[in-house]
Amino acid sequence: MEEDWRVASYSKEERTHFKGKKFLKIENVSNFWKNAYTTKNNFYEILLQEAKEFVDEFSQKPHDGLKKWLKENPDWEKDDRCREFWHDHCRLCWKKINTDLQEEWYTSNKHYEFCVCEECFNDFKERFKWEAEKIEDVPEDW
Repeated sequence: MEEDWRVASYSKEERTHFKGKKFLKIENVSNFWKNAYTTKNNFYEILLQEAKEFVDEFSQKPHDGLKKWLKENPDWEKDDRCREFWHDHCRLCWKKINTDLQEEWYTSNKHYEFCVCEECFNDFKERFKWEAEKIEDVPEDW
């Protein structure tokens, strides 16, 4: 039987690390973001900090697109525009996950360590014995 393409590129040893993962479940990424922005919770603070770091790093380089955007959006830190700098990818199928997504998203409790989209979670949860806990915000140390 041929291995599913989403895990075929990982070695058997790497796949053993997939087993028994405990995920944080975000039911609707778009609503999760709206709540984060409204309440200024951990998820919001993390995204804002990452956006600031990105802008600091890339505004020092000759990046005309970013410079133009910053000129057109001088108050980007004061509204919810920081979300435009953030996205992640499913670890298995590489589907893009961003704050506009109207789907579930599963992430480990370590930021960027391991996240999967709704489809991959459902397809592999039994095989890898994954569990998920619904959350309203990410942990402070995420």
